[in-house]
Amino acid sequence: MNTIWHYYDKNGEKQGPISGGQLKGLAKAGLITPETIIETETGKTALARKVKGLVFAEAVQTAPTSVLSTPPDVGNPFTATLSAVTNPPTVHAPTINKTANQTALPQTALPRVLVPVAENNEKSSWQITIVGVALILVVGGLGWAVITSFSPSAQLAISSSIEQEAIVLSKEPLAMEDVIEQVEYSVARIEGPGGSGSGFLVRPQILATNYHVIERLFLEQVEVFFPSATGKEKGPFGARLLYADADRDIAFLRVESTLPALSLASNHQFRRGQEIIAIGSPGELENAVNLGVLSSEREIDGQKYYQLGMSINPGNSGGPILDREGNVIGIATLKSAVQEGIAYCIPVANVLEALTTTEKLTASQRDQNNSQHRARVALNLLSLVTVLYLDCMDEYDTYMEVAIMNGRPANEGIQVAAKKIEERMEIVEFVFLDKVEKEFDKIKQDSNLSWEFRRKLTEFHINCMEIKSYVDRPRGTPASYRNKMNELTETGIRLARELRSLLGLPAK
Repeated sequence: MNTIWHYYDKNGEKQGPISGGQLKGLAKAGLITPETIIETETGKTALARKVKGLVFAEAVQTAPTSVLSTPPDVGNPFTATLSAVTNPPTVHAPTINKTANQTALPQTALPRVLVPVAENNEKSSWQITIVGVALILVVGGLGWAVITSFSPSAQLAISSSIEQEAIVLSKEPLAMEDVIEQVEYSVARIEGPGGSGSGFLVRPQILATNYHVIERLFLEQVEVFFPSATGKEKGPFGARLLYADADRDIAFLRVESTLPALSLASNHQFRRGQEIIAIGSPGELENAVNLGVLSSEREIDGQKYYQLGMSINPGNSGGPILDREGNVIGIATLKSAVQEGIAYCIPVANVLEALTTTEKLTASQRDQNNSQHRARVALNLLSLVTVLYLDCMDEYDTYMEVAIMNGRPANEGIQVAAKKIEERMEIVEFVFLDKVEKEFDKIKQDSNLSWEFRRKLTEFHINCMEIKSYVDRPRGTPASYRNKMNELTETGIRLARELRSLLGLPAK
C-alpha cells in the first residue's frame, strides 16, 4: 500500500491527501521546498528534505540522515500501566509463574529506583517506584525514566558571566517554515545507551532538556548532536551537568557549541487555542515538526503544566514548544497514555526560574552535584541489577518447586529455568551491570560523597554479586535456596532504603 501524505503550504494550511508519486512531482516542480512540512497518514511530521527519494527543483537532494517512518513501539516492555516513551531498544519482559507462597517480584527490568514495599507484606519483595498519575507517562529520554525528587543541595551552577545572547525574532507571527528555519539549528538530539531525547540551547553553550532524559545516564555516556547544523557544529559534543531539578523535570547541560540560543518568552501568558510548534527527534527522525494548539492549564502531582493539543512522540522529551513568533513557551515532557493527541509541557516560566537559580550556584556546588548525579545513577542501576538477579533466583525457585510437585528431580527444574532466564542475564551483563562497574572506582574515591554512603554502596554491590553467584551456580537444597533468596532480598531492601536516605531521596 502506498503511503498517503499531506503537506503544509506557505500559509501554514494543511494540503492533501496526495500519493508518494504526487509528492515527488510537487518537489520536482518546485511547489514544495526542502523546508516544507510533510505529514504521513499516521500524523508523523518532518521537513521535506528528510524524506527519502525527493528531488527538489533547485537542487538534487543529498542522501537524507533519516527516513520518515513510524517510530518504534513506545510501550515500556516491562510495565503495562505506565511506560516511558524513550526510543527503547527491543527488550522482552520476564514472565514469572509464581505459587502463592513465593516471594513476589515485579515484572520489571528497566531502570527504576529500587525501594522496599510496605512493611506489612507477608514476605519481603521489591517494587519499582513510578511517580505520576495513571494516565501520564514520561516522553522520550535516554533509558527509561521516572521523575524522582532532587534535594536542594543537588542543584548545579553555571558562571554568571555567561552572555545572555539569543536568536532575535520578529514580534509578529511568522510563517511556520520561517520559524522552523530560524530555530531548528539550535535544537539538539541527546543520545546515550538505550535511547534518545531532545534539547535546545537557552543560553550560549547551555542546553535545556528534561531531567528524566539524563537521570539514568552517567554524563560520560551522553552525546549531543545538532541535526540541522553542518560541519563541526553538528557534533557530537560531550556534556556536563550544570543544573538538575527532578521535581520540575528540568536539567541544563554545558555543551561546547557556538550555535545561538533560542529566545525564551519571558512574559508569556497562557492563551487557549494559541498555535504552537514542537521540534524534536522521535525515533529515526531528526528535528521533526509537530503542530498543535495550547489546550488548557493542568496541575499534575503538584506541578503546573500546559496541556497541548498535539501528538508528542518517543524522543521528543526535552524539546522546545514554540509560539508562531519562534519564542520558546515550554519544554515537552508528558503525554497521555490512553488518548492520542494530548501532551504536556513545562511552562517557560519554570525554565526562567531554573536559569536564575543556576546562575547563583557556585563551582563547589556544581562539583558536589555532579558527584550526587553519579551516585544516584549508580544506585539506581545497581538496584535494577539486584532486582533482575533476584528475579532469576525466583525463577529457579519456582521451577524447582514445580519439578518436585511433579515427582521429578529439582535439577530438572533448574535446567528449565536456566533456559528461560538466559536472555534476561544477557541484558543484565551487557546493558546495565557494565555501566555501574566502570563507575565504582570513581565513586569510592569521591570525597564529595560521604564515607557512609560509599561504604554502604560497596555493601550493596557485594550483596548484588552474591545474588549473582546463586544465579550463575544454583546450589543447596530447594529449601535452603529459597531461604538464601529471602535473606539476600531483605539485605538489599535495607541497604537500598539507607542509601536513598543518605542521598536525600524520599523513602518509598
